[in-house]
Amino acid sequence: MQKQKKVLRGLSVGQRLLLLTVLPLFVITTLLTSYMVVTRQVDRENMLSDRGSSMTRYLAGAAEYGMFAGDFDTLKRLANAMLEEVDARAVRFFDAQGELLLAVNGEFGEVKFLDFKPEHTVQRENLLWTFQTPVYYNSLDVDDFDVMQDEAEEPRPVLGWVQLIMDERRMRAEQQMILITSLIMSVFGFLVLFLLAGFVAQGISRPISALTRTVKALGNGQLSERSGIEAKGELGELAQGINSLAESVEIASEDLNARVEEATGRLTAALSALERRNQQLETVREELIAASAAKGDFLARMSHELRTPLTAVSGYAKLLQSMSPTESQDEYLKSITGASRILLSTIDDILDFTRLESGVVRVEELPFCLEDALEDVLTMHALTAHQKQ
Repeated sequence: MQKQKKVLRGLSVGQRLLLLTVLPLFVITTLLTSYMVVTRQVDRENMLSDRGSSMTRYLAGAAEYGMFAGDFDTLKRLANAMLEEVDARAVRFFDAQGELLLAVNGEFGEVKFLDFKPEHTVQRENLLWTFQTPVYYNSLDVDDFDVMQDEAEEPRPVLGWVQLIMDERRMRAEQQMILITSLIMSVFGFLVLFLLAGFVAQGISRPISALTRTVKALGNGQLSERSGIEAKGELGELAQGINSLAESVEIASEDLNARVEEATGRLTAALSALERRNQQLETVREELIAASAAKGDFLARMSHELRTPLTAVSGYAKLLQSMSPTESQDEYLKSITGASRILLSTIDDILDFTRLESGVVRVEELPFCLEDALEDVLTMHALTAHQKQ
């Protein structure tokens, strides 16, 4: 079932229409042809049976005198006259006891008495039909014309039986010819109907295929594509709807493209301005980097120049402290030494600041005593504070 659904889904519209049209036509044509063939074959068999029965009854009536008088010449002439008919092959005469009296063309088939029933009998075996009819004795006397006689009619005596053998090969040949003719006519009719159905299916599928190609072209971006179908009805309305929709989409696409181009122009101008601004900023940045480098170089040189005399001052102060100064001189020397140390620390901080700007600063953890720091500050500024008092 799933495979059948997949096969049906894979068929195009034209193929489906052709299938829906041809399949019922094929079934109807097959049924009508079968019915016609069977009917005509049955009619042929009935015709052969009726003709054989009629000929046998006629022969039985004509053979009454010959059988009664034992005139075999008369019987033979009757038999030869019957054999001139088409399909008749043999004629046989039997007496009342079923014994064969005369057989004309008796070598045709086996001589066999059918039945003693006083009625018409038909037997069909292989390709032969055997018709057997009793021959009654019909005597005429004066009493037969007595209309006043009410006595019951006595059964007529049987003089014998006649048999007529008929061959059905000609009928079979006619049936085969009927079958072949019917098949040829059916195939021809089916081909005509198939071509007509194909023409009708193409008349429906061709506009649908054209609409499909138009929709595919529109889907691929060819918005100028239009359907040239001039059909009426639903297909024409569908084609007009697709053309109207394509025209609306084309107008909207052109408007959108114009807006995109305008926005692209504005964006390009903004990018150009931004690029110029970036170039200016890059120039300023390079100038700032150069200034920062110059400043760092200046601070490094100045710190070096300041560190040299400060180191000398600190060294001389330590030298004086080793020469046993007075108490007041020792205090002054300590102040000089502390101030020099603080100034050297400040110079180191300035160098650290330059390193920070260049990105090479390294954080260190050093022991720190707040009391010593405060004492150094007081010692350094004590003399100035006493002088102001």
